Amino acid sequence: MPQVMHAHLKGTPETILPASTQPITVAFIEAGTADGGSTSWLLSALKYLDPGRFKPLVIFYYAARGATVEKIRALGVPLHFASTKAPGDLPSWLRSHPRLWPWRKFKSLCRIAYRLLVRDTSITRAVRKYLRETRAAVVVLNSDLHLQYCGAVAARLEKLPILCRKSGGIEEGLRIKKLLTPFVDVFVPISRAAEKDQLTNPATKRSVLVYEGVDMPQYRGQRKNPALRRMLGLPEKKKIVTSIARLEAGKGQAELIEAAVKVIQEFPEATFLIVGEETPPDGPITSALRSSVLRLGLTDHVVFAGGRGDVPEILAITDVFVHCPTTWIEGLGICHLEAMASGKPSVISRNGGLPEAAIDGVTAIVVAPADIAAMSKAILRFLMNPDLAERFGQAARARAEELFDIAANNAVYENLLQELASHRKSQGI
Repeated sequence: MPQVMHAHLKGTPETILPASTQPITVAFIEAGTADGGSTSWLLSALKYLDPGRFKPLVIFYYAARGATVEKIRALGVPLHFASTKAPGDLPSWLRSHPRLWPWRKFKSLCRIAYRLLVRDTSITRAVRKYLRETRAAVVVLNSDLHLQYCGAVAARLEKLPILCRKSGGIEEGLRIKKLLTPFVDVFVPISRAAEKDQLTNPATKRSVLVYEGVDMPQYRGQRKNPALRRMLGLPEKKKIVTSIARLEAGKGQAELIEAAVKVIQEFPEATFLIVGEETPPDGPITSALRSSVLRLGLTDHVVFAGGRGDVPEILAITDVFVHCPTTWIEGLGICHLEAMASGKPSVISRNGGLPEAAIDGVTAIVVAPADIAAMSKAILRFLMNPDLAERFGQAARARAEELFDIAANNAVYENLLQELASHRKSQGI
């Protein structure tokens, strides 16, 4: 049976080891390539990591961009990139010559072979090289294991202890996780839903539940910026319903646009702000969402803001936050935590760990996934009852301060990293 531990989120783990005299070099390995949940958490975690105990560095698999990446760079944390290219299944010259695929049924097989034998092998070698050159003592895989096989293999080859922050991946990548789970010394699921999923894998050695956190001062008491409304093209006197998530199938933006029809019919003073972008940008999902807005006659009521690095400012001008994913299973939903920290009432779906963060009927209204009627009704309830929205928002902020303050939750990570490094040192590695 794996060792399971529920950390005291306002304190420290049960075992606290003495700090070493020299800072421990910790390599955070990041699979994300732009602003998103994993890079957002990484920025906050690095900001509060004790510099007297730890010397962090970040290894990105691919060329990463965006405001969050630049903020990480501004902290003075060394950034390394295993590949200078954007992720892709096939090289561009091969994708652009369909005549090279006489048997289309073998295209998928060739894609997998290319990824494993060319792209991922090269990335694994580069990650291993950085780990060796920087003399990393501990590796943190900053997302679910099936997205981190290059880092897991590289760390294993270098005989480094591995902490995997299980931030999602519920019921995904089961085959590769079965293979790689023995490599990981400790999993840190960010919610009970993520923990339950991890513990279905019998190869799990140890699991420590630590709720995902946000940088509370960034969201507490943020003032509204009228210039931001003008820059985004948001009418001055309209209420703003905001969605913040990567544009991805199953993330819920399509259903939100459908719900907007009913909301606008009863409350025309509302505007829907959709924040996030597709990877790579302006792909078929973005096109489909824009087409739905046009088809439903919502062009004057829906604004696409793209990827943004000013989420606290966006949330400050928000009246109602909505995140109702359908098939995309959330580990906890950092955008929802950010809305809670900002004191905003939320409408969320019963999806993965999302409802675990909220108190239904107190901090948020929880609806069934893809229930467009319930979603629109909940949004209208907040828009038409400002006092109710304010009450929910205050309760949300109090709950975020209690459970999701990264400054407090980081202490658990620090002691786990110290423990892993000390164990490795005691073995003489």
